[in-house]
Amino acid sequence: MVLRQRLCSRPSTLTMETKPTLGRRMIGAEETNMPSHGKLMLWFDIPAELGIKIFAYLRPREIIRSSRVSKDWHRMCYDGQLWSMLDPARLCQGIPEAALITIINAVGPFLRDLDLYDVQLGEHFEHGCLTEACRNLQSLSLWGGRIDRNAIHSFLNAAGTLVHIDLSGLEAATDRAMGIVAANCHKLQRLNVSWCCSISTRGLLMVIEACPDLKIVRAAKVSGWGDVKVM
Repeated sequence: MVLRQRLCSRPSTLTMETKPTLGRRMIGAEETNMPSHGKLMLWFDIPAELGIKIFAYLRPREIIRSSRVSKDWHRMCYDGQLWSMLDPARLCQGIPEAALITIINAVGPFLRDLDLYDVQLGEHFEHGCLTEACRNLQSLSLWGGRIDRNAIHSFLNAAGTLVHIDLSGLEAATDRAMGIVAANCHKLQRLNVSWCCSISTRGLLMVIEACPDLKIVRAAKVSGWGDVKVM
């Protein structure tokens, strides 16, 4: 009976003796200068710059999900420096339209290359919201995207610094878009409008005449090649 009581009481005695020691070793509040919160809150103590570098290892879709954890995470997840670190080819893949517009505006002057392959912009797109965000954009690819006419015009109106434009395969791209390019994108060097059935050689002629640095034009299946004025 005495032996049984000793065995039963031993775990309780060990627990009381070891809990404070283990706690100090895990937290290190008394041995370091780190703040004591009862437990180690690493993500709330590290500098924002370090947190942004850690988030850069995630996929864009994972970053969007992480932004819902807290206000601090939301601020880091939509920091322009974070998105400027990511590969432009995967920047917009799998991201909802509303979040994509927020990201583009957050990146702002850091944005140089934008690839909207397999991205849909249309019904909820806030036209005219990109003027500040795209002011330094140099390369824009809308190939493979589901982009409506107004969204195309918004990008072309906002990005006067473009040197490369790829609109290939877009049904919504028209001669009016070519007129916007001719009016705004005077630094353009490469243009791809292949398989844009709503663009004619008349639209191409406007761009060619307005962009002296234009070197490469891809225009397969564009209509109007029989026009004597263009030839």
